[in-house]
Amino acid sequence: ISNMLLIIKDKNIPFSRISLLKCMNEALGSLSVPDNINISFEHNESDIFIFGNSAHITEAFVNIILNSIDALNAADNPDKQIRITAMCEDDLCLVTVYDNGCGIERKHLKKIFGLFYTTKAAKANNGIGLNYVRNVLNMHHCDIRIKSLAGQYTKVEIVFPVIK
Repeated sequence: ISNMLLIIKDKNIPFSRISLLKCMNEALGSLSVPDNINISFEHNESDIFIFGNSAHITEAFVNIILNSIDALNAADNPDKQIRITAMCEDDLCLVTVYDNGCGIERKHLKKIFGLFYTTKAAKANNGIGLNYVRNVLNMHHCDIRIKSLAGQYTKVEIVFPVIK
């Protein structure tokens, strides 16, 4: 939590050329994923580079995937899936994280990036994760969109500017 709060205050985060695929793989490797959840990760490049901070990008991916895991745990769906794709074209890369979990009610979608906003039980969540994600992505000049249908799915789309 302290690292997440730091980025909200500190705008002098060191940036360098980093591998987006390495960040995603590190995020996936750091998580305990329940056996009943299937995660796939596909990409159309052998590597994807951005100008950024690998620790914060990795942590942003962790937060997004943890939300997907929570949504799947809350869903009554026997085929629990998280599909991650990274598709690049020209100087942009679209990273999509899709889950077929419980989804987000429309009334909550406009609020989910708010600091301390959560719909989860207080013991399980503090409402910092998506605010942190948005701040990290803003610092990296990325766009983030979340599409969701309650009871069916959530899709997080992030557009990264890439470097060659």
